[in-house]
Amino acid sequence: MPLKPSDIGKRVVVRTTVGDETGPSGGPALTDTLGILESCDDTTMGVRKADGTLVTIAQADVVAAKAVPPRPSPRIRRRDGTASPIASPRMGPSDESLERIAAAGWVPPVTRPLGDWTLRAAGGFTGRANSALVVGDPGLPLLHALEAVTSFYAEQGLPARAQLVVGSNWDDALIQHGWYDDRALEGGVLVQVASVATAPESGHLDEPEHHQVTIADAPTTRWIAKYGRSHETDDTTLRTLLTSGDAVCFAQFGDRMTAVGRASIVGDWVGLFTVAVDPGHRRRGQGSAIVRALLGWAAERGTVAAYLQVASTNTAALSLYAKFGFATHHRYHYLRAPD
Repeated sequence: MPLKPSDIGKRVVVRTTVGDETGPSGGPALTDTLGILESCDDTTMGVRKADGTLVTIAQADVVAAKAVPPRPSPRIRRRDGTASPIASPRMGPSDESLERIAAAGWVPPVTRPLGDWTLRAAGGFTGRANSALVVGDPGLPLLHALEAVTSFYAEQGLPARAQLVVGSNWDDALIQHGWYDDRALEGGVLVQVASVATAPESGHLDEPEHHQVTIADAPTTRWIAKYGRSHETDDTTLRTLLTSGDAVCFAQFGDRMTAVGRASIVGDWVGLFTVAVDPGHRRRGQGSAIVRALLGWAAERGTVAAYLQVASTNTAALSLYAKFGFATHHRYHYLRAPD
């Protein structure tokens, strides 16, 4: 099965020929490359191996390629005989690759490809779901691509916005064409990453009775009601977004559901979303318990790295995530088309 740009972020194995060498059977020699797919177009694909090496493969040399399940989480033995994960994921994918992975964990009802770019709409609910993800090549000259973006959002009855990595070439190019950040005072969004293997071990502070956290594989009506922005959209749109990804889970703290959170797996990565604690129950460790439970769920399913997206001004959330080893990978913001 050929791999596609939509497979970026997944763990794959690619079998290729080895130059002009001959194999044991007399045919061409073959080799396999196993790792995370970071790029894919008509001519080449990039696969990041577990040791961090990026292998660029010519499509003409590919004999077979497919996505494979995430690898099991490696473990070591503690002194008490219990198992503990080893921290060994590579934490350095490109900004664009990580943006594609994150986008696959929050997919709106309406999407349209524009080359490597993705046009997204969800009736105006959340910036990520109502902006063009500008990564890779749109397959058109820039001015034509921007015209396609503005036309798409006009069809949707929405302002034309693009999500871009701050300081990227595309970011600079759109700014030069008059696109502007109408939310500049908000400071953009930080994309942070951590090791799934070590994060649950490092987040030991303020630990409450974390056995009070329960996990479900679908959002209940009560969970959705606790999600602070559920009133901003319809149930179908919200459930479409919430259930995006290869696997998802929904955590709650206690029967009263005083804290909630969501995790979405895409390939070897897990994203943490919508971690929220009721105002009257903050600073009691419930947010930490939710994050730990989500990461534990992801570790059991073989993921090796975690990401999250957090407003740069949200100091309380940044403090919480720092306990689990999350560090900033890059920043993105939204640019709006000129009037």
